[in-house]
Amino acid sequence: MRLQVAWAIVFGLGVPSLAEARAHSIEEAKETAEAIELVRREPNLFRLKNGIQVYHLEEGRLPLVTVRAVVRTGAIWEPADRLGVADLTGRMLRTGGTGARTADDVDDELDFLAAQLSTTIGAEQGNATLNVLVENLEPALAILGDVLRQPAFEASKIDVQKNLIKEGIRRQNDNPVQVAVREYSKLVWGAEHPRARQPTEETVNALSREDLIAFHTAFFQPSNVAIGVAGAISRKDIQQKLDKVFGDWKGANVAFPEVPSAPTVGPRVALADKSVPQSTILIGHLGPRELDPHRAAGQVMIDILGSGGFTSYIVDRVRNDEGLAYAAGGFLQFGRMDSGSFTTFALSKTESTCRAADLILEQVQRIRENDVTDDELSRARDGILNSEAFEYDSSEEIVRNLMNLAYYELPPDHDQKIIREIGAVTKQDVRDAANALLDPRAFTILAVGDAAALDCEWSRFADQLGVPLQEIELE
Repeated sequence: MRLQVAWAIVFGLGVPSLAEARAHSIEEAKETAEAIELVRREPNLFRLKNGIQVYHLEEGRLPLVTVRAVVRTGAIWEPADRLGVADLTGRMLRTGGTGARTADDVDDELDFLAAQLSTTIGAEQGNATLNVLVENLEPALAILGDVLRQPAFEASKIDVQKNLIKEGIRRQNDNPVQVAVREYSKLVWGAEHPRARQPTEETVNALSREDLIAFHTAFFQPSNVAIGVAGAISRKDIQQKLDKVFGDWKGANVAFPEVPSAPTVGPRVALADKSVPQSTILIGHLGPRELDPHRAAGQVMIDILGSGGFTSYIVDRVRNDEGLAYAAGGFLQFGRMDSGSFTTFALSKTESTCRAADLILEQVQRIRENDVTDDELSRARDGILNSEAFEYDSSEEIVRNLMNLAYYELPPDHDQKIIREIGAVTKQDVRDAANALLDPRAFTILAVGDAAALDCEWSRFADQLGVPLQEIELE
């Protein structure tokens, strides 16, 4: 949780205020509390008449229900000549009307029911989430069913959403952090890999209503959908209501396009020259999978190195000691469908860009070559364990987490197993994880900033790794 919140705050991903509040609570827990024991309530599991898996957890404290439909789809499976179709389809499910309702009708009915409905399609997962008073659940479910099963993709609404996407694309180069994240993805994955490809104004302009229909038809089949329900409703009642809306939905099996495996990429050093007063530095490489044997120790290790707040090595040296950056840190994300990523970062004054990069590299070597202290180990372990309580403090989160485990074909007790292992991580485990998961010889080192004002020739890092400097021209 801390890792996700911190990453989102730094890179402008729009974390809601609740998440930020939880992040602060987690930091306080890390400093003041011993590790707590995680106790998770178990949802009911059942299937609808057509086989759709349902995860249900009754919670009667408030007269509210959250229904979440998860679809196995995403941008990694969109055709190379239709970049942006997944995002546009996800937007249009909510805003483009249905076979039974115009887009305005959907808005009006949801407003009348005091219901919220959102739809998104990301890199590797599609979601539709409905929040509604239990007394209005039945008519709201009917709308959700229409949205998922028979979206209309009204042409006039398509133009609105395409313009919003294109405006976001046009603004990308205005934000050096967004530029850095985009170019870093291309470097570590390869520019043509589905996880690095980026829609352009041209590819978005080329998308048609027929493309959205084809993408929806390819993935929105009952065999490819799971539903989660949390709130003030019994299993019997929700099963009846869901069967009424979805039980007669028939469809075909889904054929997924092949996604290339993660490439083997050697070290790379790159510089994107941009006239800004601050540089964005990203250093790292592709990372481990979720079932890596160093999974638990790796989470403790990265907490100490870069994601654990002001006491972590990178933040302490780059920001606190040297005052070179207002934001610095590091993250280790374990991939559940493909390779994960190890990334360190600093947003530094231009004239201290190289110094900040040197300090990051020093801290990576530090954790690889030296044992962490007893205090560092216990603080990281306890902070992580306490933070996990925030992942299970509502019925909605319990259902969501269990659905995600099933989505990625992980056992239902996977998170609990990792928690137990984190509690037993030793100093030697941390050092072993650092040496197994962090490889400075394979680093991609990227800076986005004013090349003429840097405090060194950026090619110095290329010389150290024995590779040519890549100069990135921003389009």
